[in-house]
Amino acid sequence: MRQVPRKFLIIGAGRLARHLSFYLKSQGLCVLNWKRLDSSCGFHLSASEKADLQEKSRQCEVVLLAIKDQAIAPFVQANEFLKENLLIHFSGALSLKECYSMHPLMTFGQKLYSLDFYPKIPFVLEEKSPSFSEVFFPLKNPWFRLEAEKKPLYHALCVASGNFTVLLWQEIMRRFQEELNLPAEILKPYLFKTMENLVSHSESALTGPLQRGDQKTIQLNLEALRGSQLFDVYKSFLNLSQVVH
Repeated sequence: MRQVPRKFLIIGAGRLARHLSFYLKSQGLCVLNWKRLDSSCGFHLSASEKADLQEKSRQCEVVLLAIKDQAIAPFVQANEFLKENLLIHFSGALSLKECYSMHPLMTFGQKLYSLDFYPKIPFVLEEKSPSFSEVFFPLKNPWFRLEAEKKPLYHALCVASGNFTVLLWQEIMRRFQEELNLPAEILKPYLFKTMENLVSHSESALTGPLQRGDQKTIQLNLEALRGSQLFDVYKSFLNLSQVVH
Protein backbone atom coordinates (compact mmCIF):
# COMPACT_ATOMS: atom_id res chain seq x y z
CA MET A 1 0.00 0.00 0.00
CA ARG A 2 1.27 3.45 -0.92
CA GLN A 3 2.28 5.43 2.17
CA VAL A 4 3.28 8.75 0.56
CA PRO A 5 0.62 11.47 0.13
CA ARG A 6 -0.18 12.20 -3.49
CA LYS A 7 -0.63 15.54 -5.23
CA PHE A 8 -4.16 16.32 -6.39
CA LEU A 9 -5.74 18.43 -9.10
CA ILE A 10 -9.41 19.18 -8.47
CA ILE A 11 -11.39 20.04 -11.59
CA GLY A 12 -14.64 21.91 -11.01
CA ALA A 13 -16.08 24.91 -9.22
CA GLY A 14 -19.25 23.52 -7.67
CA ARG A 15 -20.10 22.54 -4.11
CA LEU A 16 -18.33 19.18 -4.21
CA ALA A 17 -15.13 20.74 -5.56
CA ARG A 18 -15.17 23.38 -2.79
CA HIS A 19 -15.75 20.83 -0.03
CA LEU A 20 -13.09 18.44 -1.38
CA SER A 21 -10.55 21.21 -1.72
CA PHE A 22 -11.21 22.45 1.80
CA TYR A 23 -10.98 18.97 3.30
CA LEU A 24 -7.83 17.86 1.50
CA LYS A 25 -5.99 21.12 2.13
CA SER A 26 -6.98 21.06 5.80
CA GLN A 27 -5.24 17.69 6.07
CA GLY A 28 -2.02 19.10 4.66
CA LEU A 29 -2.36 17.51 1.21
CA CYS A 30 -1.04 19.27 -1.88
CA VAL A 31 -4.01 20.45 -3.95
CA LEU A 32 -4.26 22.47 -7.14
CA ASN A 33 -7.56 23.71 -8.53
CA TRP A 34 -8.78 24.25 -12.07
CA LYS A 35 -12.11 25.54 -13.38
CA ARG A 36 -13.56 26.84 -16.62
CA LEU A 37 -13.37 30.59 -17.13
CA ASP A 38 -16.53 30.44 -19.26
CA SER A 39 -18.76 27.42 -18.65
CA SER A 40 -21.13 28.45 -21.47
CA CYS A 41 -18.69 27.19 -24.12
CA GLY A 42 -19.53 23.52 -23.66
CA PHE A 43 -16.57 21.16 -23.62
CA HIS A 44 -14.39 23.31 -25.88
CA LEU A 45 -11.46 24.89 -24.03
CA SER A 46 -9.62 27.96 -25.17
CA ALA A 47 -5.92 27.53 -25.89
CA SER A 48 -5.01 29.22 -22.61
CA GLU A 49 -7.46 27.10 -20.62
CA LYS A 50 -6.13 23.87 -22.12
CA ALA A 51 -2.52 24.92 -21.53
CA ASP A 52 -3.28 25.78 -17.90
CA LEU A 53 -5.09 22.47 -17.38
CA GLN A 54 -2.26 20.49 -18.95
CA GLU A 55 0.40 22.26 -16.91
CA LYS A 56 -1.44 21.67 -13.64
CA SER A 57 -2.13 18.03 -14.49
CA ARG A 58 1.60 17.50 -15.05
CA GLN A 59 2.29 18.72 -11.53
CA CYS A 60 -0.13 16.22 -9.96
CA GLU A 61 -0.56 12.47 -9.80
CA VAL A 62 -4.32 12.34 -9.24
CA VAL A 63 -7.01 14.29 -11.08
CA LEU A 64 -10.33 14.58 -9.24
CA LEU A 65 -13.22 15.21 -11.62
CA ALA A 66 -15.73 17.08 -9.46
CA ILE A 67 -17.98 18.00 -12.40
CA LYS A 68 -21.47 17.09 -13.62
CA ASP A 69 -22.06 13.44 -14.48
CA GLN A 70 -22.81 14.11 -18.14
CA ALA A 71 -19.61 16.13 -18.50
CA ILE A 72 -17.13 13.57 -17.15
CA ALA A 73 -16.59 11.29 -20.17
CA PRO A 74 -16.68 14.08 -22.82
CA PHE A 75 -14.26 16.19 -20.76
CA VAL A 76 -11.75 13.37 -20.48
CA GLN A 77 -12.11 12.49 -24.17
CA ALA A 78 -11.55 16.14 -25.13
CA ASN A 79 -8.41 16.30 -22.98
CA GLU A 80 -6.62 13.02 -23.66
CA PHE A 81 -3.52 14.09 -21.74
CA LEU A 82 -5.48 13.65 -18.50
CA LYS A 83 -5.31 9.88 -19.01
CA GLU A 84 -1.66 10.05 -17.96
CA ASN A 85 -2.94 10.75 -14.44
CA LEU A 86 -4.93 8.60 -12.05
CA LEU A 87 -8.48 9.80 -12.80
CA ILE A 88 -11.17 9.75 -10.11
CA HIS A 89 -14.79 10.77 -10.58
CA PHE A 90 -17.48 11.07 -7.92
CA SER A 91 -20.65 10.01 -9.72
CA GLY A 92 -22.79 7.61 -7.74
CA ALA A 93 -24.61 6.40 -10.86
CA LEU A 94 -22.00 6.15 -13.63
CA SER A 95 -19.42 3.48 -14.33
CA LEU A 96 -16.78 4.72 -16.80
CA LYS A 97 -13.79 2.95 -18.28
CA GLU A 98 -11.78 6.18 -18.48
CA CYS A 99 -11.60 6.70 -14.73
CA TYR A 100 -12.27 5.20 -11.32
CA SER A 101 -15.33 5.94 -9.20
CA MET A 102 -15.34 7.03 -5.54
CA HIS A 103 -18.75 8.35 -4.53
CA PRO A 104 -19.03 10.34 -1.27
CA LEU A 105 -22.27 9.30 0.43
CA MET A 106 -23.09 12.80 1.61
CA THR A 107 -25.02 15.93 0.71
CA PHE A 108 -22.92 19.06 0.21
CA GLY A 109 -24.44 22.42 1.06
CA GLN A 110 -23.35 25.96 0.27
CA LYS A 111 -21.48 26.32 3.56
CA LEU A 112 -18.36 24.33 4.35
CA TYR A 113 -18.64 21.84 7.21
CA SER A 114 -16.60 21.62 10.40
CA LEU A 115 -13.23 19.93 9.99
CA ASP A 116 -14.16 17.08 12.33
CA PHE A 117 -17.12 16.13 10.12
CA TYR A 118 -15.31 15.36 6.85
CA PRO A 119 -13.47 12.22 8.07
CA LYS A 120 -16.88 10.69 8.88
CA ILE A 121 -18.08 10.84 5.26
CA PRO A 122 -18.21 7.32 3.77
CA PHE A 123 -17.08 6.68 0.20
CA VAL A 124 -18.48 3.93 -2.03
CA LEU A 125 -16.02 2.59 -4.62
CA GLU A 126 -16.40 0.33 -7.61
CA GLU A 127 -14.73 -3.06 -7.36
CA LYS A 128 -12.11 -2.11 -9.97
CA SER A 129 -11.07 1.08 -8.15
CA PRO A 130 -7.88 1.29 -6.10
CA SER A 131 -8.53 1.49 -2.38
CA PHE A 132 -9.52 4.80 -0.85
CA SER A 133 -6.59 4.51 1.55
CA GLU A 134 -4.14 4.13 -1.32
CA VAL A 135 -5.40 7.17 -3.23
CA PHE A 136 -6.13 9.50 -0.33
CA PHE A 137 -3.50 8.49 2.24
CA PRO A 138 -3.45 9.51 5.10
CA LEU A 139 -7.22 10.17 5.21
CA LYS A 140 -9.20 7.72 7.37
CA ASN A 141 -12.70 7.94 5.89
CA PRO A 142 -14.75 4.72 5.93
CA TRP A 143 -15.03 3.19 2.46
CA PHE A 144 -16.86 0.30 0.84
CA ARG A 145 -16.93 -1.47 -2.51
CA LEU A 146 -19.93 -1.98 -4.79
CA GLU A 147 -20.40 -3.91 -8.03
CA ALA A 148 -20.69 -1.61 -11.04
CA GLU A 149 -24.04 -3.08 -12.10
CA LYS A 150 -25.56 -2.13 -8.74
CA LYS A 151 -24.59 1.55 -8.98
CA PRO A 152 -27.83 2.74 -10.66
CA LEU A 153 -29.90 1.21 -7.84
CA TYR A 154 -27.51 2.51 -5.20
CA HIS A 155 -27.72 6.05 -6.52
CA ALA A 156 -31.49 5.91 -7.00
CA LEU A 157 -31.83 4.98 -3.33
CA CYS A 158 -29.52 7.84 -2.34
CA VAL A 159 -31.61 10.30 -4.36
CA ALA A 160 -34.87 8.96 -2.94
CA SER A 161 -33.64 9.21 0.64
CA GLY A 162 -31.99 12.62 0.33
CA ASN A 163 -33.52 14.67 -2.49
CA PHE A 164 -37.08 13.42 -2.04
CA THR A 165 -37.16 14.22 1.67
CA VAL A 166 -35.84 17.74 1.02
CA LEU A 167 -38.54 18.39 -1.58
CA LEU A 168 -41.21 17.01 0.75
CA TRP A 169 -40.16 19.17 3.69
CA GLN A 170 -39.81 22.26 1.49
CA GLU A 171 -43.39 21.83 0.27
CA ILE A 172 -44.74 21.23 3.77
CA MET A 173 -42.92 24.28 5.16
CA ARG A 174 -44.29 26.40 2.32
CA ARG A 175 -47.87 25.27 2.94
CA PHE A 176 -47.57 25.79 6.70
CA GLN A 177 -46.70 29.42 6.04
CA GLU A 178 -48.94 30.18 3.06
CA GLU A 179 -52.06 28.12 3.83
CA LEU A 180 -52.03 27.69 7.60
CA ASN A 181 -50.34 30.98 8.52
CA LEU A 182 -48.02 29.04 10.82
CA PRO A 183 -44.26 29.67 10.93
CA ALA A 184 -42.15 26.93 9.36
CA GLU A 185 -39.87 27.16 12.40
CA ILE A 186 -42.33 25.20 14.53
CA LEU A 187 -41.74 22.14 12.35
CA LYS A 188 -38.04 21.94 13.19
CA PRO A 189 -38.28 20.11 16.56
CA TYR A 190 -40.58 17.57 14.86
CA LEU A 191 -38.14 17.17 11.96
CA PHE A 192 -35.11 16.78 14.21
CA LYS A 193 -36.79 14.25 16.51
CA THR A 194 -38.08 12.26 13.53
CA MET A 195 -34.53 12.01 12.17
CA GLU A 196 -33.15 11.18 15.61
CA ASN A 197 -35.66 8.36 16.03
CA LEU A 198 -34.89 7.05 12.55
CA VAL A 199 -31.15 6.98 13.23
CA SER A 200 -31.52 5.49 16.72
CA HIS A 201 -34.32 2.97 16.09
CA SER A 202 -34.95 2.66 12.36
CA GLU A 203 -37.23 -0.37 12.63
CA SER A 204 -39.65 1.29 15.07
CA ALA A 205 -39.35 4.93 13.97
CA LEU A 206 -42.66 5.06 12.07
CA THR A 207 -45.50 6.60 14.11
CA GLY A 208 -48.94 8.10 13.50
CA PRO A 209 -51.91 6.75 11.54
CA LEU A 210 -49.79 4.79 9.05
CA GLN A 211 -48.14 2.87 11.88
CA ARG A 212 -51.45 2.35 13.74
CA GLY A 213 -53.47 1.50 10.65
CA ASP A 214 -55.96 4.25 11.57
CA GLN A 215 -58.09 4.20 8.42
CA LYS A 216 -60.48 6.97 9.51
CA THR A 217 -57.64 9.45 10.07
CA ILE A 218 -55.92 8.36 6.87
CA GLN A 219 -59.09 9.08 4.87
CA LEU A 220 -59.41 12.52 6.51
CA ASN A 221 -55.80 13.23 5.55
CA LEU A 222 -56.38 12.18 1.95
CA GLU A 223 -59.50 14.33 1.63
CA ALA A 224 -57.59 17.35 2.92
CA LEU A 225 -54.87 16.78 0.31
CA ARG A 226 -57.14 15.94 -2.62
CA GLY A 227 -56.30 18.00 -5.69
CA SER A 228 -52.72 18.65 -4.61
CA GLN A 229 -49.48 16.87 -5.49
CA LEU A 230 -49.19 15.66 -1.91
CA PHE A 231 -52.33 13.56 -2.41
CA ASP A 232 -50.48 11.14 -4.69
CA VAL A 233 -47.38 11.32 -2.49
CA TYR A 234 -49.46 10.36 0.56
CA LYS A 235 -51.04 7.42 -1.30
CA SER A 236 -47.62 6.22 -2.47
CA PHE A 237 -46.23 6.31 1.06
CA LEU A 238 -49.37 4.61 2.35
CA ASN A 239 -48.72 1.75 -0.07
CA LEU A 240 -45.04 1.67 0.91
CA SER A 241 -45.91 1.49 4.61
CA GLN A 242 -48.07 -1.55 3.94
CA VAL A 243 -45.17 -3.28 2.18
CA VAL A 244 -42.52 -2.38 4.76
CA HIS A 245 -44.70 -2.94 7.82
